[in-house]
Amino acid sequence: MPLLVAEGVGPVGGSRPAIASVTYLILAALLVAVAVVDGLAGWLMPSTPDRPVWLGESAARIGAMVLALVLVWRARRAAKRHWRTQQRFQEAPGKPTIDPGDRRTADREIIEAMVRVSKKYPSSSIRLFGQMLVEPGRYQVRVTDEVEPVGECLRVTVSTTYTSSLDDLSELRRQAGEPAIPTQRQSVATTMMSSAHPSSRSTEGIDSDNNAGGSGAPTAVLTRTSSQNGAEPTFILVPMITATKGTMMDNVDTSDGGGSALPFLSQEDARGVVAHVLQAEFEKTFGQNHRSVLYALLRLVFRQGRVRLADAHTYFDRAVASVRENADEKQLTKLRRICAFLVRNYVIVAEAPPPTGYKWVLRYTKTIPVYGRVDTRGRRRRVKYGLQPNSFVIPLNLPFTTNSYHFRMNAGPNSYVKAHYVQSAKTGSTIHQDEIKKMSNLAYLRVRHHQALPYAHLYTRRFDTCKPKDLVMQIIFDEVPPGALGLTRWLATLSAFVITMLAFVVPSNEGDVSGDVLAFLLAISPVAASFVGYSMEKLQRSSLTTFVGLLITGLTSVAAAILYVREAPEQMIREVGPPVLDPLLGHLSVNVGVLFVGLAAIMNAMYLRWRLKDELTHYLQLLTAKNTTARMFR
Repeated sequence: MPLLVAEGVGPVGGSRPAIASVTYLILAALLVAVAVVDGLAGWLMPSTPDRPVWLGESAARIGAMVLALVLVWRARRAAKRHWRTQQRFQEAPGKPTIDPGDRRTADREIIEAMVRVSKKYPSSSIRLFGQMLVEPGRYQVRVTDEVEPVGECLRVTVSTTYTSSLDDLSELRRQAGEPAIPTQRQSVATTMMSSAHPSSRSTEGIDSDNNAGGSGAPTAVLTRTSSQNGAEPTFILVPMITATKGTMMDNVDTSDGGGSALPFLSQEDARGVVAHVLQAEFEKTFGQNHRSVLYALLRLVFRQGRVRLADAHTYFDRAVASVRENADEKQLTKLRRICAFLVRNYVIVAEAPPPTGYKWVLRYTKTIPVYGRVDTRGRRRRVKYGLQPNSFVIPLNLPFTTNSYHFRMNAGPNSYVKAHYVQSAKTGSTIHQDEIKKMSNLAYLRVRHHQALPYAHLYTRRFDTCKPKDLVMQIIFDEVPPGALGLTRWLATLSAFVITMLAFVVPSNEGDVSGDVLAFLLAISPVAASFVGYSMEKLQRSSLTTFVGLLITGLTSVAAAILYVREAPEQMIREVGPPVLDPLLGHLSVNVGVLFVGLAAIMNAMYLRWRLKDELTHYLQLLTAKNTTARMFR
């Protein structure tokens, strides 16, 4: 491991950061001792006839304290450098470099992928895949999104119910009964032979930039299976997941409705299937000619890395400028939209067995991080204190691809949904029903809100008629009152009562220290921790108020015990009440220091009581207004 050299002066200037940090701290401790202990400062700066003793010691103490602070600062810098060196942050591989590559090589790779896919899958499977990719709302009847917190991440399970028309599956089943699929253009063998002879290429294969467009490969390579491949539709191809380019998918598993695992296509085969889809849409727009334009669009779609949407639109318009007048404007807009989507996203394709009916269910699971953990001050504090997240930000992109979408998330033990709302990911503004109607008159959204339920549920319908937007939903869980907050409040009240009584009953500890009283004071904090938490897991799920209240209870108990052990000076003991009340109350004295600690404990107990009352009142109102027996049949 490479070692950094610590900055510094003196004998530790060239030492390792860890040794330098320890050395600085030792020297700082010695200087603090000089500044605090009597006599050491005078030994360093002895008095002279012209200078009094107190002046020399004061200067020595001030100088020692200042130098100690400087050494502590330098020790922190050295320790920080040592920590960063040990973490080896700089040894990560970093982001992959984007190699644009040669255009002819890119065209050849696309052709090979399309040929390979044509040999494996029949044209009906590829055509059905294209329709499911281009018109997802037509085939995705229902999507159920279930999220479960697992440690510091979320496990997402997405179940999609697909449907298909009679023509789609009848074509698949018809081809399944045929030994081979008849060719409609040329065979793959003829294609490869044509591609191998440059002399057979026409001038149409040169695009506007004098680069080969790949048109030397006949159309048969790009669209149809060969009569020699013998492919049978034992599988259908399904666009299972679409994700932004550059996004890593963590722990992805896919299965059918029965739980059987489904395989994914390789990246090359998925590229070939998508190329078939894009070619089919291109031919609907411009016909079967203009191969150079087609290859220009394929290079745009399969370009490595992310492309800005504005640059993609500019590239598209420039590529189709020469043939734009021959295209139907509606179909051209559709092709432009498909290219813009494929430029920004990649498709994960799965093989699935053909359904016995006209509907089937596919499912996939993945792991996503807990987004927005430090977006607000309260969430940042939960991270600092080691508490588990109670607020979750979930992206809402699946509703725009299906007719019906359901989201569910359990709150966990002894918790309920306190707030659940939808907002814009860009601006953070809350989305209301009037804004939903502006998106589409058919769009419908409903949330199980303010019902004190142990699970979150969001339902959307006909969002596939809306233009996709970057929406997220915020879900905030809270503990069912009284819970740990109620127990913390009772323990804080007990601690405040004991400390305050101690200030009056034993104002001055002039005799022996009572071990029973000390044991009781010091036991309040650990008893509170065990009583409230049962376990560390429950304490981590509690609110910030519970955690801070429990911490203050422990601190006040320890502070009262320290003040009780120390013999109180005379200035700390004061008389209580006017002399008129002496016959009634007797002669009372109070330890002012312990009393102030008791007042802090009382304020802590009062705040916990107010917070518990608000939480409990709100929870009971939700139960009274929503979850009554009168609403069972509504």
